[in-house]
Amino acid sequence: MEQTSGSLRLKTKKESPPTMVLPEERHKTARKDEAEWVHIVKRRFVALDIETTGLSPYRDAIVEIAAVRFVNGEETDKFVTLVNPQRPIPFAAYNIHKISNAMVKNAPLMHEVIGPLLDFLGDDIVVGHNVTFDLGFIEHAARQYGYDPNIEYIDTKSVARQAWRGLPNYKLQTVLSAIGYKPHVQHRAEDDCRGCAEIILKALRGEPATYIPISAPEREPYFMYVSARKVAARTVVCEANPAFKGRHFTFTGQFENITREYAYERVFAGGGFVNDSVTLKTDYLVNADGRESTKTRRAMELIKIRGKNIQI
Repeated sequence: MEQTSGSLRLKTKKESPPTMVLPEERHKTARKDEAEWVHIVKRRFVALDIETTGLSPYRDAIVEIAAVRFVNGEETDKFVTLVNPQRPIPFAAYNIHKISNAMVKNAPLMHEVIGPLLDFLGDDIVVGHNVTFDLGFIEHAARQYGYDPNIEYIDTKSVARQAWRGLPNYKLQTVLSAIGYKPHVQHRAEDDCRGCAEIILKALRGEPATYIPISAPEREPYFMYVSARKVAARTVVCEANPAFKGRHFTFTGQFENITREYAYERVFAGGGFVNDSVTLKTDYLVNADGRESTKTRRAMELIKIRGKNIQI
């Protein structure tokens, strides 16, 4: 484990019951404070990236974590470590990040890593590409070991979509190629952190991409795409619903008035579980927009053929 931050402090669960923040109130505050967030991220932020054994924070595990702090546009600190996932790394995952079972065999376990990581992040804004994926794993691990993280973030994928319109896609490597940045090693956490930082810094400076199709519309000024809404979104805390305790929830469709993350937090606050797919463990399938989907068809199949009691 490599860390160059100061002393560590444990962040335990909060004793007093938190106040619930409604989504509409959160958005009003975000719009009001947007200029402030832009100012903060220009001054300092932490770029975060992880590598994992798979896509689900509930079934899979982290194998590498990197967090790199930038102050006034310069790298000042970093926290980088492999993590022993205590399970074999699937070949499909190895084929992406090239982290082998032998490499993580003697690495620290997650319970040894999560406290120092949260201490390193501190109160800084976290930036990353599809960063909700990374934070989903981090927050799930944190709660498993008694921490209550309150992490504010900005997604560089959203930044890139508004800063450099017309790219063929907005995968990290595509965006980095478009802005002329070449990582030393692709799909390793530390180099991906530096790539995300480059996206933020170039966007804030208003630098053009190396290539943009001629038909692409003009990009909007940076204050339109530094997403204060997403920064504020992580402050939501929900009241516990005891009816959720021990129940397994799966979600499908798009919500109109709340975010998917907010719905997840409602389940977690009540002691429930969120699963990616409909299985024999599923108790509730939440169909946000009422449309038929693969998940609704699977739920109906289990209800009719297997006699599973799934409430839709």
